[in-house]
Amino acid sequence: MEKNQKRTIISSIILIVLSVIFYRAFAPDLGDILSSLTYFISVLAGGLTGGLAVGILSPLIAGLFDFLSPQLSEVLLYLVIGNVLLVVSFMLINQKLFNPDNLLGIIIGVFVGAVLRVIPVALAVNNMEEVTEEMRQVLGFPQFFAAFLAGLILFIGFGILRRTGLLPDYLVTTSEEE
Repeated sequence: MEKNQKRTIISSIILIVLSVIFYRAFAPDLGDILSSLTYFISVLAGGLTGGLAVGILSPLIAGLFDFLSPQLSEVLLYLVIGNVLLVVSFMLINQKLFNPDNLLGIIIGVFVGAVLRVIPVALAVNNMEEVTEEMRQVLGFPQFFAAFLAGLILFIGFGILRRTGLLPDYLVTTSEEE
């Protein structure tokens, strides 16, 4: 196994564990922000493969162990689909249309990913027969806000690390490129 494959696997496992812990240990809003941050980091650390692994497995494992809020549990499949859209759009915009360490690419990728992440969940909620007002509120704008805020945290952290020279090289390359 190549060094880059090992790094992708190890970083994905670590980020999956962190994401599941975030779902469990923090209130739904903060847990969602922190888990969204792991999805973005997984793309930067492991490319599309790592991002998809974390975006798909984290909510499934959290759901399996009943760590998700009741609102997220009811739309788990749509949450996973939203995470896939977030990861793929972030990857395509940030690493294919822009230079991978371009901050503009990160912020555009984050915004588009956050918007696309909400669509499957919003469609699911709108098509459910019995939906409480609380569920509509939790699964609408807050889902976008959580992903976007996580992206802003990534943007600020990435910029600081890049300016200080502390940004590891592997955070700006993908496993598919190597």
